[in-house]
Amino acid sequence: MITLKKIYRYLIKLFPLKYQEKWDKSGIIRNFDWDTKIDKILICLDCTKNIIRFAKTKNIKLVISHHPIFNKNNIIDESNIKLLKKLKISLISLHTNVDNHPLGLNYYLSNLLNFKNTFQVQMDDCGSLYVGNLKNKKNTHDTIKLICEKLNITHHVKYVGNNTIIERAIICSGAGFDVIKNAINYYDTRTILITGDIKWHDWLYADQLKLNLLDIGHDVEKHFIELIYKNLQKIFPCLKIYKSFPSISIKLY
Repeated sequence: MITLKKIYRYLIKLFPLKYQEKWDKSGIIRNFDWDTKIDKILICLDCTKNIIRFAKTKNIKLVISHHPIFNKNNIIDESNIKLLKKLKISLISLHTNVDNHPLGLNYYLSNLLNFKNTFQVQMDDCGSLYVGNLKNKKNTHDTIKLICEKLNITHHVKYVGNNTIIERAIICSGAGFDVIKNAINYYDTRTILITGDIKWHDWLYADQLKLNLLDIGHDVEKHFIELIYKNLQKIFPCLKIYKSFPSISIKLY
């Protein structure tokens, strides 16, 4: 029998909480007994009210999200916690412990990009990133096009830098520029820096240093869903696993 305890223990053994950053709130919100049978789960990026309501319609008792439940003030969203409790749905959040794990999300993304000679750089108390050489050395335009294809990015991306031949890439998913800029020893004019949620002063910083900086958006973390899905499927093949990808409709005017 597959229980909540078995699933949680497996995931935390796979991506231990020791890898999460101090500000993070990964872990579990448990709304039923550890030994309750789990036959269906839902994997998502964010546990929104729509996610919770979908779980209710499918009688799903366990949701696994990448981001913990935050609101705009970076405080746990009490309304969603109350809704989870009311519907007796438990939530496991695996955030920076997956981002920072040596075989976690950034490693997974670097594999999708076919990095060669890959290695992880762990920054003290502020995250980690992956560095690798690109298999096919192309000019900036073609490199960005290839990155978007490999990571299944269909929206607009932002870039500042030079039109040069790119030989190396550094990736830190999510909003990772603060992590990347602390690894200045690893980049030069032939390196492209890949992350998301770049702020104005970060663009200025990159422009002044003549860096090749690419903002691919925060929702590239959608690959977390596939990463967790593949690992759970190997160990618990009888589980019915639903996947919910980000569906925010952001319009350009």
